[in-house]
Amino acid sequence: MKNKLLLTVILNLACLLAGAQSVEEIQTDPAYIWGTGNASTLRKADQEALAALTSQISTSVSSKFEQLTQGGTNGDEATVEETFQSVINTYSHSTLTNTRRIVIQNEPEAVVMRYIKVSEIQRIFDGRKNKILDFTAEAQKAEQRAQVADALRYYYWALVLLQSYPDGNYLTTTDDQGREQLLATWIPRQMDDIFARLKSVAMDALKTVDAYTDEQSQKCCAMTGLTYKKREYSLHVLDYDELYQRAKAINPDVDQTIEEISQKGLAASVDFREICLQIVEYLSTVNSINTPTVVVFLAPPYCPRNTLKSENPDEKV
Repeated sequence: MKNKLLLTVILNLACLLAGAQSVEEIQTDPAYIWGTGNASTLRKADQEALAALTSQISTSVSSKFEQLTQGGTNGDEATVEETFQSVINTYSHSTLTNTRRIVIQNEPEAVVMRYIKVSEIQRIFDGRKNKILDFTAEAQKAEQRAQVADALRYYYWALVLLQSYPDGNYLTTTDDQGREQLLATWIPRQMDDIFARLKSVAMDALKTVDAYTDEQSQKCCAMTGLTYKKREYSLHVLDYDELYQRAKAINPDVDQTIEEISQKGLAASVDFREICLQIVEYLSTVNSINTPTVVVFLAPPYCPRNTLKSENPDEKV
C-alpha cells in the first residue's frame, strides 16, 4: 500500500514538473506578461515583481488608450499619461490575484518573478466592462428616484473605470429614451445636467426664502409703523469650481491655505464634511460674499467608523 502511494506521489510530481515552464520559457513566450523584482527579502522582491508586472501590463495595453492623449495640448499630455498609469497601477495591484510566482533566488539577495497569461488580462478587462455598465445602470436608476448623491457617485465610479478600459471610447449604453449613447461623452453630460438642476433648485429655494423674508419685513413695518423699503441685492448660486476660480483670481495663494485647512482638520480628526465646509467658508470670505448666495459642492459621505472614537464613552459602539 505504501509503495503504491509513493508511486502515485512520484508520478504526480513528475507530471507537474513536466508541465511546468522555466523562467526563460515564460519570458520568451508571448502568451505571458511577466515582471521580476530584486530585494534583500522575498516579500520586498515579490512586491517589486508585482510592480514590474503592473508596468508591463500598462505598456502592453497603453496603445489602446491613445484616445486619452488625443485632443489635448502638449502641456496636458504628460498629465493625462500619468493619470492613465495611476489608474492602471491601482487597478492592477488590487485585482491581479491570479498571478503566479517563481522564486528565482532566495534571501539575502532575493529574486522573484511574477507572471500572468495575456488571456487573463482580457478576462479582467471584460469584468471591468461589466462593472462600468452596472454602475451606469445604477446611476440611471438612482437619478430616476431623485437620489442625486447616489447617481453622482455611480456616474463618477463608472467614469473613473472607463479611463482604464481599452475600448472606453466605444463603450455605449442605452438612455431612458432608448437611444444609444457613448459613455465617454454621455456620463459627463449627465453629471453636468444634475449639477445644473441642483443649481436651479437652489435658486428657486433662495427666491422663496427671499420672498418670505421680504413679506415678513413688510408685516413688521406695518405693525411698528416703520417705513418699509425693499432691499436691493442680487441672489447668486455658485458651484464649488466657480467659487474657487473667483477666489483664485483674487488671491493666487488660496491653494496653500486650503491645504493648511485640510491638514489641520485631518490632524485633529475633524469630520471630513466639516473640513469641506471650512474650505467653502474660507473661499466665500476671500470672495467677500455679502449677499444671499448658495454654494453647491460635494462632501464625503458620513462614515461613522471614520469619525466615532472608542475612547469617547458616548461614541463607543
